[in-house]
Amino acid sequence: MAKEEQNAPATPEDKKSKAVLFIVIGVGVLLVLLLAIIAMLVFSSNDSNEAVQSQVQEQSQVRPNAPKIVVGDTITARSTDYAKIGPIFPIQQEFKVNLLTQTGKKILLTNISLELDKPETQPEVETKLPMLFDAIIEILSSKSVEEIITTKGKNRLKDEIVRRLNEFLIDGSIKNVFFTNFLIG
Repeated sequence: MAKEEQNAPATPEDKKSKAVLFIVIGVGVLLVLLLAIIAMLVFSSNDSNEAVQSQVQEQSQVRPNAPKIVVGDTITARSTDYAKIGPIFPIQQEFKVNLLTQTGKKILLTNISLELDKPETQPEVETKLPMLFDAIIEILSSKSVEEIITTKGKNRLKDEIVRRLNEFLIDGSIKNVFFTNFLIG
């Protein structure tokens, strides 16, 4: 008789109760996953905001009057009002640097123009040009193709150049860097 009960076909009520059980378990798993994702987002955004704020504080200690803008999770040292661009100082020399690669040699050829905060900054930039060139070459040659091939990578590179060059200037500052030529070969 026990065998007959086991082999007996399941009643519609048994099938419905199993379906309901699976649905309840599935909804529970989805809710747990959703809560875990929300918790990760909340905790990671707090950590990144604290990191951004600490970077802003570090930069303000190095050069308190340098312009800084926080965009999302990125701090940018460049601030340009494209309606009111400051004096432009074009660097006549083309920069030719080897990029960091593991597969072969890659060369970056670029021309750079500097946006100054005021016209009075130009004489200081001209007298410190060899130091500025050295800093630019050092920054460019420390990058890999993957770091600078994207628009975001180029913007980070501009930020780094602005921050580094402003360390050399006393009377004025560089607001932005413009790449007038950018070729990787």
